[in-house]
This record gives sequence, structure tokens and C-alpha cells, in this order.
Amino acid sequence: MADKKIINYLKEGRDKGYTFDSLMQRLIESGFNEKEIDKTINYMQDEGGFKSFFLEYLRVHSAIFLRISMAFMYLWFGIQQIINPQLFLGFLPSYAEYFPLSPLATIYSNGAFEILFASVLLLGIFVRFTALILSLHLYVIGISLGFNGLMVRDVALATAIFVIFLNGEDKWCLPRLLRKKKIKGII
Repeated sequence: MADKKIINYLKEGRDKGYTFDSLMQRLIESGFNEKEIDKTINYMQDEGGFKSFFLEYLRVHSAIFLRISMAFMYLWFGIQQIINPQLFLGFLPSYAEYFPLSPLATIYSNGAFEILFASVLLLGIFVRFTALILSLHLYVIGISLGFNGLMVRDVALATAIFVIFLNGEDKWCLPRLLRKKKIKGII
């Protein structure tokens, strides 16, 4: 790791408009080791280089990755509920007996709901509304399971989906892509 004193001195000097060479010379004259200064300058230059670019790319695209991965998670569970609803009967809460639908019909309905909303989320249509509904849906499911590992996992996933609600539309959402294409067609 680079020396913090050297980093601070170089940052302050760069902010004032000095070159690394002139700052390096002053540090050497002040008794700092030339190899340590070189190592620090290389470290600082890398911070603004590829590593920094890659991390910024990931930060910018994290909302897209989160939206798509959550949509695929919901699609998977929705499809599983349609294909094999018996696996999910044990997860129905005790108050499900008061639902107007049979337990199997409740599972099928929930599966269809999750597939529909996951598809809309995957396409990036009505992102805030869809993410809010899916988030509330998963909070209810998680809390209805009682305090256990499944509840903790579902509440964490519901919170991740709530973050999608907070982020809103990202640059890969279908409406944004269509608006972009429409604008390019005008120009």
C-alpha cells in the first residue's frame, strides 16, 4: 500500500496544478524514498485508469444487473409454481384457508402473477410500479413464513427489489430504448 503522507501531498499538489515530476522532486529533497514515491504515483495513476473505469462501469450497470437478475428469479419461481404446484403447498400461510380459491388454485394464481410481473420487470416497463408490487408481495410472503432462514432470505430479496423501485428506469429498459430510437429517427 502506498504511503498516505505521499498520497495526500501528491493529491494536494495535483489539485494546485503541479506535475508529478515536480512534486516527486520536492519529496525526494524532503527525504522520501524515490522508489516509494514511484510506487505511490503508479498507484494513484492506476486509480484513474482501467481499474477505476471498470468499477465505474459496474456501478453504472448495477441497477440493470439487479433488475434483470430479480426478474429471472421471479420468472423461475413463477414457472416452478405452474409446473409443480405441489412443492409450494407447504409454504401457504395458515390464513390461506380463508382465500376464495383452493390451495392449488392459489399457487397457480401466484405463479401466473409472478410470471406476468417478472416479464414486465424484465422488459423494463413500469419499473417503479412493478418493483414496488413485487417487493411488497415478497415482504408479505417472507413475513408469513415466520422467523426463520426463509423469511430472512425473502426479506433481503424484497429489499433488493425495493432498491429497483428506488432506482426506477435504467438505460436498458424498453421504453427508454424506444425513446432513444425514436429520437435518433428524428435527427
